[in-house]
Amino acid sequence: MVAMKDNFKNLPKSTKRLISISRFKLLVASFILNIWPIVTISALYFAIALYNIFSYVNGYVHMVLLFLYVILMLIFIKRAITNIKIPDKY
Repeated sequence: MVAMKDNFKNLPKSTKRLISISRFKLLVASFILNIWPIVTISALYFAIALYNIFSYVNGYVHMVLLFLYVILMLIFIKRAITNIKIPDKY
């Protein structure tokens, strides 16, 4: 493992820059894959609210859907935070 660290220090600046860019791209890809369920659930709830479907249902159904939305968001946010992969430097 020490040899890999020494080899990384000896690389040219352009190669280090490319490795850093690749690490950033991998981090963004991991973030997007983990944030996707949160965006989908939020968009679905927003679409239901935008089409005013909640005015046609009972107040208890609206309360249950809101509670379900909050629980799902908490689950998906926890999963997104714990599953994000930060690439190693070397």
